[in-house]
Amino acid sequence: MIRFVVLVPLAWAAGVGAHLSGLYLIWGQTVRGELGALMIWCLLGLLIGLPVVYLPIMVGLRRWLRGYRPILAFPAGAALAGVFPTALLVFVWGGGLRGLVSPEAGLLYLMFGAVGVVLGLGFAWPGRVASRP
Repeated sequence: MIRFVVLVPLAWAAGVGAHLSGLYLIWGQTVRGELGALMIWCLLGLLIGLPVVYLPIMVGLRRWLRGYRPILAFPAGAALAGVFPTALLVFVWGGGLRGLVSPEAGLLYLMFGAVGVVLGLGFAWPGRVASRP
């Protein structure tokens, strides 16, 4: 439990940072007055996605793999799970299926993918270290 007290803020910061980086590096833009909204939406997606999507996938991977190896399966699986919070936000904002392939959705995939990488590594790393022979 203490692990998630540290992981959630780190994952949130990684997600916001990935979104801002993608916005600047891909589109050459910056967030002006929308930074607060971006931070809140990322946090909401993370807090809803963590118990509903990210944790079940990581626990399922741990059971399926019978442990924490290969460790890269956890950040990869959690990054792919970023599709679900992205879809949730796209549909909440009124975008249909076409909204899932919009440039804005691309930045959300990047954001929740980064969230997933941090959560996946944070979930698996302590278990891998503890299970070493």
